[in-house]
Amino acid sequence: MEKADYRNLNLKNGWDLPEHTAKPLTGFRMKREREKELLAGVQEVEMSKPVHVSKKETKTSEHDIVAQAKEATLADDGSRERKKRIVTVVIVAAVIVVIACRFLFGPPILLADISGYEDVEITVEGLTEEAFMITPKELSKMKLDKTTVDIHSEEADTESAIGPTLDTFLAEYGRSVDEFRSMKVYTAKDVSNAYVKTLEEETLILSIANGNEALEEKVAPLQIAIMDGTADDWTDSVVKVVFTEK
Repeated sequence: MEKADYRNLNLKNGWDLPEHTAKPLTGFRMKREREKELLAGVQEVEMSKPVHVSKKETKTSEHDIVAQAKEATLADDGSRERKKRIVTVVIVAAVIVVIACRFLFGPPILLADISGYEDVEITVEGLTEEAFMITPKELSKMKLDKTTVDIHSEEADTESAIGPTLDTFLAEYGRSVDEFRSMKVYTAKDVSNAYVKTLEEETLILSIANGNEALEEKVAPLQIAIMDGTADDWTDSVVKVVFTEK
């Protein structure tokens, strides 16, 4: 058959398939598609397998988490405790310093228990238009001063007096020592003692306690003490004070 006659037969190369039908895979293409199918199947199987975690691993993981949480909590608690201790120490130190400064540089503090005679009334005349009463308790609320002098006694070597000075007491009523010629005091036994020159030259203390101890019964409710000098010049058991103006 001639070549031209062969072309007149209208024969086509390849597959004679209905229209819109895909060509079947053969040879290398078939092999490659099969490999893809097998690979996809393996991956699907692997992904479908459940992930297995042993109980031991789970317990170990939980233990580690709990341990870390405890360590963090303990560290936080320790930090807070340290801060609390530091704050407490600072506060205590500050209080000690304040108290020490108060005792060293501030006016004396009444530490004696004067409850046995704190409400005993002492008459005061000549200071105001009318006479009035004052008690050791009221005197204790004024600015206090203190003095200690040597004595010669079998019971003690020194004696202390604490209370407002006469200047402090008079200032409460707007008066001063310079306005008066004398101050006369009377004891519970009606014994009197007049301060004239002493009033001008010395500092007197209206003593309501013997240092840190209460006045003895024979000395209460009030003792007139002199800042400098000896206790022999002090007047005990004062119940009445009379001022005389110049």
